[in-house]
Amino acid sequence: MKPFIIAEIGVNHDGSVEKAIKLVDAAKSAGASAAKFQSFSANRLATEVTPKVEYQKIRDGQRTHFEMLKQLELSFSDQTKLKKYCDSIGIEFISTPYAIEDAIFLNSINVNCFKIASADIVDLPLLEYVSKTKKLTLISTGMASIDEIKSAVKFFHSSNSNFILMHTTSEYPTKLEFTNISRLKALIQFNSSGIGFSDHTTDSIGAIMAIAIGATYFEKHFTLNKTDSGPDHAASLEPEEFKKYVLDIETGFKALGSAEFIRTAGEESMAKTSRKSLHYSRDLEVGNILGISDLVLLRPGTGIMWSECEKFLDRALKHKVAQGTMLRIQDFE
Repeated sequence: MKPFIIAEIGVNHDGSVEKAIKLVDAAKSAGASAAKFQSFSANRLATEVTPKVEYQKIRDGQRTHFEMLKQLELSFSDQTKLKKYCDSIGIEFISTPYAIEDAIFLNSINVNCFKIASADIVDLPLLEYVSKTKKLTLISTGMASIDEIKSAVKFFHSSNSNFILMHTTSEYPTKLEFTNISRLKALIQFNSSGIGFSDHTTDSIGAIMAIAIGATYFEKHFTLNKTDSGPDHAASLEPEEFKKYVLDIETGFKALGSAEFIRTAGEESMAKTSRKSLHYSRDLEVGNILGISDLVLLRPGTGIMWSECEKFLDRALKHKVAQGTMLRIQDFE
């Protein structure tokens, strides 16, 4: 399976559909499988007294949390335009609904899948609605306990809907020591359709490690310029960085290879040279009854293996053999 790599544009369009389209183009050029946005209305999402988290205070210090959200909204009309544009250039459009109304809208424009934000793994009515659409849903698990994950996925099991559990640490950016890639092992128990990594680190180390555990979906914040004002730009990758991120993941998948124990063409050649097969340890005459001391393992490995030597013990030779020659079936009566 090829990796599915999401460019999380999120709110890095800064409320501009024109900038959003430029981000979609850049994501496509960088090798992303999907361009992801966030579908919300500030009025449905937060109160006017909702505080900012620390990273938002640092990178978006002037506006209140509510004002910030209000200025980062995309209208349903804007999102419809973006969905059509993504379709036209061959990149998947995904968005995160923050309320049932947003999920209803996204379903109406025929998105192929949904993404549930880490914060909303406890929004059980939203999860119930999304699960009933029967569309693939990516569920981020940042901040979640095992019990909260269990409560979330029961809707998808009940609806017989496919879902992907996305491991993440809800810090922006995430320090390497808090990446906790080992948690992916715990997510396997939930019988999802796969596992993934919503990556808030500044490089690809965690993603490459996640490949080895079985992750096939990856998400990374994406911006045109890290220095742009706004809450998420600084913790995002610019196009050239994202292109390297995609390449690193694709290279990791090549290294993952197959779990089947089938020799490569190179190994076939190596086995013929470096493995050992049965040879005669000394000169032997016609009629000699072969004993174990008459055999030795020597390279090359193109002959009969030691595991088959008992087939030839106590049998008479039908012609002379010289020391160091390879044992052959036709040497015996």
